[in-house]
Amino acid sequence: MASQLAPRQPADVTPDEWLLLQAYRQHHNARLHGGGWRIALEALLAVRSLATLAVLGLVLLLALNFVGVSGQLGQRVGAAVERTGQVLGTAAQGISDAFDPTHPPRYPISQDAEFSALQIVHTGEAVGDSQDYTFTVAAIRHRDNAGTAEFSEFAELNRQYKVPRETKILGITIRTDRGEQQFTLDRGVTFRIGTRLFKVNWISATDQQLALAVYRSPDQFTGKLAFESG
Repeated sequence: MASQLAPRQPADVTPDEWLLLQAYRQHHNARLHGGGWRIALEALLAVRSLATLAVLGLVLLLALNFVGVSGQLGQRVGAAVERTGQVLGTAAQGISDAFDPTHPPRYPISQDAEFSALQIVHTGEAVGDSQDYTFTVAAIRHRDNAGTAEFSEFAELNRQYKVPRETKILGITIRTDRGEQQFTLDRGVTFRIGTRLFKVNWISATDQQLALAVYRSPDQFTGKLAFESG
């Protein structure tokens, strides 16, 4: 391989001028060789800028689609968060309850009305009395067309004045008003006599008796009454 010859100094150029000329040539060659790297670097930056713009465009499209379904998605996310919170809360409550046997029930309980007494009344016996009336069980009978077993038996309650009211003319009684009226009692009905509130607990035609529960707080009852007598 032939060796590369170094350029010779022209005769009309001084040594100082020749050194300057050599330095210029070296700087120029360095710029020419480094220019390729700069072009490649600029191309790389341009490609990166285009990629960044593409990513931003994709994010913008996703954002627009998200805005379109944000209502439903928000509800689903909210529901999922709420369910997760409930599960975590239930788990934490269960751990706490395991160390506290006196904790209240964590499930719904159907609470009945509060009763202060349960009295068994036979046919012919008095149930109670109000200011003017007395109430007596007249009969307990079967019902043929009841449809259900719980209403196949009913009780007849008779009401009458404590003291019959007589109509007299010239000392002669021409009319006696006993204030009689009859009420039908089925299982589960509630009625009021004076200040006491009763509920029919069960009825037995075989034994000719019925059970009446007495409400503990009659003034708190807001349901329908079969009848009432003050």
